[in-house]
Amino acid sequence: MKLVSVAALAENRVIGRDGEVPWPHIEADVRQYRERVAGSPVILGRRTFDSMRDDLPGSRQIVVSRSVDAVDVPTARVANGDEAAIELAREAVAEVGVDT
Repeated sequence: MKLVSVAALAENRVIGRDGEVPWPHIEADVRQYRERVAGSPVILGRRTFDSMRDDLPGSRQIVVSRSVDAVDVPTARVANGDEAAIELAREAVAEVGVDT
């Protein structure tokens, strides 16, 4: 399994502000991101997950959070840390047979 990191940064290196991205919505960016993660499990933090609930990436979301109750989306699972999240991603890849 290959791990790929995708991050969006503003010119001042900020990644978020008040639960939103600090730049205007750019459809080409959204499309490119969705193409990169299509069919693959995606690991994200709870705040990022909460901010993207209407546009969840990938076929399976793995949310890093201390609270198991943090997620009520059928395609999402909670991991209590990085290593647990990577293990859930391995399991998700094995379930669907995706070669990433």
